[in-house]
Amino acid sequence: MANLLLTESCNRSCPYCFAKDYMQSTENDFLSWDDLIYVVDFLEASCEKRISLLGGEPTIHPKFVDFVKYLNQRGFTTNVFTNGIVSNNHLEEFAMFVMLLFILIGLKTENNLIASLSINLLLILYR
Repeated sequence: MANLLLTESCNRSCPYCFAKDYMQSTENDFLSWDDLIYVVDFLEASCEKRISLLGGEPTIHPKFVDFVKYLNQRGFTTNVFTNGIVSNNHLEEFAMFVMLLFILIGLKTENNLIASLSINLLLILYR
């Protein structure tokens, strides 16, 4: 399965984040349409039809929903690794094509330790 970084930006600063040391938020750090198409063409030619979308926070990409729809149209199985903080507009758009949704949960314990339940937002798309 291929991993594709959509952005290095994030809307949180979770202490348990595996990627926090690599995140450098800039205004224009979003993956372009041309780059997405290039990667998808390469993966398809390689007979790989599974992809994970990562970040930062991939759902803050301005074309996130369009990217996921495009991947679905191309026949890809798409996983999204997210903190689960999504705008209402995105949630409404997700509802149109998402069959199953799991959210990454962060828990604060009595000792101020953070425990994370690593169930990621998994998009199982209608075919």
